Amino acid sequence: MHRYMEYGPLRDAQLLVMPAGGGAPRQIAQGNMGGVPHFSQAQPGSVELLFDDGLNAVALDGSGRQNLVQVTGPGYYFLPGRVSVDDLRLSPDGKWVLAQVAQQLHVLAMPAELGKTVDVAEAGIAHRQLTNVGADFLQWSNDGSAICWALGSTWYRQPASGKSPPKSFAATVEVPRDNPQGTLLLRGATVLTMRGDEAIANADLLIVDDRIATIGASGSIAVPKGATVRDVTGKWIVPGFIDDHDHVADVRRVVLDAEAGTRR
Repeated sequence: MHRYMEYGPLRDAQLLVMPAGGGAPRQIAQGNMGGVPHFSQAQPGSVELLFDDGLNAVALDGSGRQNLVQVTGPGYYFLPGRVSVDDLRLSPDGKWVLAQVAQQLHVLAMPAELGKTVDVAEAGIAHRQLTNVGADFLQWSNDGSAICWALGSTWYRQPASGKSPPKSFAATVEVPRDNPQGTLLLRGATVLTMRGDEAIANADLLIVDDRIATIGASGSIAVPKGATVRDVTGKWIVPGFIDDHDHVADVRRVVLDAEAGTRR
């Protein structure tokens, strides 16, 4: 997400083939690309990937790439009008393409004409929006019979036919909490205590098990035996700051654009 917010879904990169049996990697494409490389039975001998001109089939032998389809949606920020969607995934049989735009998931029929540009608002082909509350990590099942995506810690799987609602699976991941242990004394800094405008020069600040226990002038507080003492003379220690703001990168200029079918 950090990379996406700073540079967008595409970036100048190389696409490399890594030999399974070992050996040097081999470049098969270079350009403005993004998304996830994936394979389709409809494009044997190639790998599919999103480029700035749309979804491409890149020949694994390095002989070039072919534009399959470009899908556009509403622009945002300083990109008015229609812009390329964030990601595209070709179905295993090559008849459908998943499109992610404004963090929502759409499925569209592949146009008969390769390299054609279609828009989610006026696709002119079979099209439906699968989500309205967000979708990440989109993919087809291996046999193409289902469409899968994640939302937070929930994984969804829906038949590609769309004749039944998606099934959801909770993906609960738990890891041990990091609870630092021990006693640390920071000595010599100027400390802002949060007691009004009080500032203590040459202070002692005692931390026990990742919590501030005591603050006072140097030598004025009892230091537990075995505490680690760290000299921070010349430094300032201040309360933590919270930078509370948001970058809503996927709010489009026309809020109901995709739903309303308008191209304003």
